[in-house]
Amino acid sequence: MSEYMRAIEFPKLIEWALEEYKNEGSVFSIAKEKFYKNKTNKSVRTVFGDELGSAVGPAAGPHTQLAQNLIASYLVGGRYMELKTCQIMDGEELMAAIPKPCINSEDEAYNCEWSTELKIEDAASEYIKAELAIRVLAKEFGLSDHKDFVLNMSVGYNLEGIKSEKVDGFINSLMDASETEVFKDAIKYLKDNIDKFENVSIEDIEKIDGKICNSMTLSTMHGTPAGEIEEIAAYLIEEKGLNTFVKCNPTLVGYDYARNILDELGYKYIDFDKAQFDHDLGFDESIEIFTRLLDLASKKDLVFGCKLSNTFPVIQKRGELPSEDMYMSGRALLPLTISAALKLSEAFDGKLPMSYCGGADGLNIDEIFEIFNQPITVSTTLLKPGGYYRMKELAEKCEGLLGRAYEGIDNEKLRNLVSSLKSNDLYAKNPKLRLRTRKWASELPMTDCYSAPCKDSACPIGQQVPAYLHFAEVGNYKKAMVVIAIDNTAPAILSETCYEFCKKTCTRVDYEAGVNIRDVKKEVTDAYYDKYIEEIEVSPVKTSAKALIIGGGPAGLAAGIFLRRNGLEAKVVEKSDRLYGYANKLVSEEAVEKDIRLAQKIGLDYELNKDLDLDLEELKKTYQYIIIATGSKTDYEKLKASGIKVDKKVHLLPTKETNIENVYLAGDITKGRKSIVNAIGDAKVISKDILRKENLENDFIEATYEKSLDSIIERRGYLELPRDKDGSRCLSCDKICEICTEVCPNRANVAIEVEGFKNKRQTIHLDGLCNECGNCESFCPHDGAPYKDKFTVFIREDDFDISEQSGIYRLDSSKYKIRLENKNVIEADLSDDKISEDYKKLIKVLEDRYSYYL
Repeated sequence: MSEYMRAIEFPKLIEWALEEYKNEGSVFSIAKEKFYKNKTNKSVRTVFGDELGSAVGPAAGPHTQLAQNLIASYLVGGRYMELKTCQIMDGEELMAAIPKPCINSEDEAYNCEWSTELKIEDAASEYIKAELAIRVLAKEFGLSDHKDFVLNMSVGYNLEGIKSEKVDGFINSLMDASETEVFKDAIKYLKDNIDKFENVSIEDIEKIDGKICNSMTLSTMHGTPAGEIEEIAAYLIEEKGLNTFVKCNPTLVGYDYARNILDELGYKYIDFDKAQFDHDLGFDESIEIFTRLLDLASKKDLVFGCKLSNTFPVIQKRGELPSEDMYMSGRALLPLTISAALKLSEAFDGKLPMSYCGGADGLNIDEIFEIFNQPITVSTTLLKPGGYYRMKELAEKCEGLLGRAYEGIDNEKLRNLVSSLKSNDLYAKNPKLRLRTRKWASELPMTDCYSAPCKDSACPIGQQVPAYLHFAEVGNYKKAMVVIAIDNTAPAILSETCYEFCKKTCTRVDYEAGVNIRDVKKEVTDAYYDKYIEEIEVSPVKTSAKALIIGGGPAGLAAGIFLRRNGLEAKVVEKSDRLYGYANKLVSEEAVEKDIRLAQKIGLDYELNKDLDLDLEELKKTYQYIIIATGSKTDYEKLKASGIKVDKKVHLLPTKETNIENVYLAGDITKGRKSIVNAIGDAKVISKDILRKENLENDFIEATYEKSLDSIIERRGYLELPRDKDGSRCLSCDKICEICTEVCPNRANVAIEVEGFKNKRQTIHLDGLCNECGNCESFCPHDGAPYKDKFTVFIREDDFDISEQSGIYRLDSSKYKIRLENKNVIEADLSDDKISEDYKKLIKVLEDRYSYYL
């Protein structure tokens, strides 16, 4: 593992893109089905005069640091790309000042990085390469036959640094790159290799000039003096002749407003320093400065405006990042940024040009674009599951609003948006909608890591949620009901009451809201449960052993149903006159009666109004297995008297077996009142153990369903609020997870198809593209970090040598330096017996199909 990003040379950048597109139908892991093409032939005209094919793009940040990031952004619809800020402090000097990991975007996002980690001359090269690559790839892939995008450069943070030879050279090289070596070499390569393209001609190459950027966003560090901000902007306008936007800080709204609105929206835990508001550019000062700069730019036939907004400085108190100070973005930033925009716009009667950035996503992008009618940039939404794919939705949602003449900002609509903030659930924090963490206790495996959080970690009974959601979506309620009943003995009850652990761990939580899984279960049970019960045939008894279940609540009945349907005779005794205990107080009588009919049809014997003496020795004369499921109000002294070890808690094996052989405890008796689904989970564990002891196969089969890769990928990146028949929002994580590949800005985690594994696609890590931002670790549902734990391909030998990660560095066409699973390092070819079969399969497919990764 190395935090040093290694630039991809221009020839390899182009050849990688073309080969991956030809072989895999993707470019830098962006599936071609997710490429964006403007269907209206309308554009948005920036105040700088650029005609853009969409209204959106990536903000200055992790998605605009490397050439492949910018190419990926373009492919999915980004047409206004604000390049990562450059300053006099760069390279290793800057990297030493940035603690890693530096990004945490689980809900509102936090970061502790600010400008490019590359040397400034290398950053310029990345941006020039990106410009040229996009020009030819857009035409090659049929996305645009003319330039329909723009790169907007960004520098900071003080006048002395910006005037330095290093930063000035950066600015000049992007204003006109035609004399730079990287530009000339790239043009020569394109001309010399024109035969690699099907839709690009020499004439197309010759039309490319070196004018990369005609506009600048001045990034101001929090606390930059007002006078210096004005001096820098005036310098950029007067001396450099650049259209200039000043990036403003959200502190313009004032401390009291910021504190009050964040508190009201549920973000009381976000802590920030009042002194920061005193140090930043104040509102009154900004009006005076911007008025003078507007006048100056007008005299120079240029445009001045503001970018809203920068991130918000907050104090780290919950261990989000390894830094005392950090910067907040995302949906918690929007109330501050949009309110600051309103204050400024009202002061200038809507005539101050603004570029908006702050909490925009697929659920509000069209409303924001309608107000500003200028490009909107995003970052946080792209850092979440779906990643770059989210950009396509943003572009599509704005497409119908393209083509409008710019007449300033619509202050009335802006006021309406600000006034609705406190009543809009999109911006409020609701901790009940998600678990504290979505990470499982499972260790992240090197291979075969795909699983669905809803069934594999969240659901106590392992309900096969993605399968039955799929069958419900396609209208096959019979199959959906069959899948539900495999693990669930109370489908009707649990369709009306459940803690919904599955929903709270659903990957959709990181999109907008978890799938309403319980509602889909209700949809299925309403449609087919009655008929399912009618179709049940009683299983023959397959063993002479019998089980007695004491307690007719959810746990006891579940144990009885599981055992009886698998061929073991079971009887439930219940001391009251009703089955299902406290569930009767939670759900409809109809639901309880349906689930009782299920037990009856399966052939489960039960007896009501029967209060047994807990004489285990006597009971075992008739029953080989005894399951006690008498609830949280159990008389534990009676348990002790029967010989079961109980002190402050009950002591059980993982199988729920007590110290007395073949005597089990299930449900609320074990830990106090929990939930119905937990009780059924206990029963499932016990049933499996008893069936194992009796050498009986169990029927807890894994449900299968078919879903094409294209249909799964198509759904990724789209934000959709819950609806009726909500199963259509399922992302099929058990078929394809790949969250780590989606959330990586640098495309450093990639999926490759490999035969011989459980999962058809395996995730590997490309070390040279990674800067250890840590974003993939935030979203990986396993307890692990893909950028540390996955099979890693190293681009440079020195990076391999300083790392401890398992993986390979290619020494020549057939020989590798390999760090094995046990961390031993060998130099070998694939015939070496020390190399595991898993390694061999991965390396072989990399050689044969994905050589551009090597």
